[in-house]
Parts: sequence; C-alpha cells; structure tokens
Amino acid sequence: ARGEDLKAIQSKGLRLICPDGTVCLWENVAASDDLNKLTQKFDVIFVAVKSHQIAPIADRFERLCHEKTMIVPLQNGIPWWYFYKHGGKYDGLHLSSLDPDGKLRKNIRIE
Repeated sequence: ARGEDLKAIQSKGLRLICPDGTVCLWENVAASDDLNKLTQKFDVIFVAVKSHQIAPIADRFERLCHEKTMIVPLQNGIPWWYFYKHGGKYDGLHLSSLDPDGKLRKNIRIE
C-alpha cells in the first residue's frame, strides 16, 4: 500500500468481510511501501503491486518468511503459477511470459 491507503492500514489495521458477512479485524499489522523497512518474519504477506513489479522485489521476501509463511499476491489477470496443480494437460506449466527468468518461481513458494 502507499499514500492514504498505507496510512489507514497502519492506523486502523485490516478488515476482511467474508461472503457470509463475518468480519475479521487485524490491528497492529506491519504495512510498508518499502520492504527494506520490514525486519521481522511474518505469517502472511500480502503483495499488492502490479504483476510486472513482483520480479524486481521477489528476492526480498525470503528474509521475511518462516517455514509456514503464506505469500498472497494481489493481482488481476493470470499469475505465473496458474497451472501449478491445475490438472489436465497443462498441469505444472510455467508461464515464462510472466516469469521469463524464473525469479518468481525461485523466490516465492507455491503450495
């Protein structure tokens, strides 16, 4: 996040409204527009950048992750991992047009 959205997350936390109407609120979350400012390990990392901006920062996530960290990329369109465990004839296909040098596949675990 950046700008006013970043300030709102830092001051108010994150709120998730589920389809059934259940509301979850997480206060005191770490949010930054600069990965270098984050020093702890996280359970969940939301990556809210445009798809062409992920590769340049992908190698910075490892130091923020522990064994069970979940990285949630928030993008529109088809992600590079789309065919992972997809089934069918394209199962496991790596979309090199979205990850040409394999940097995303190398630095962000898919499970």
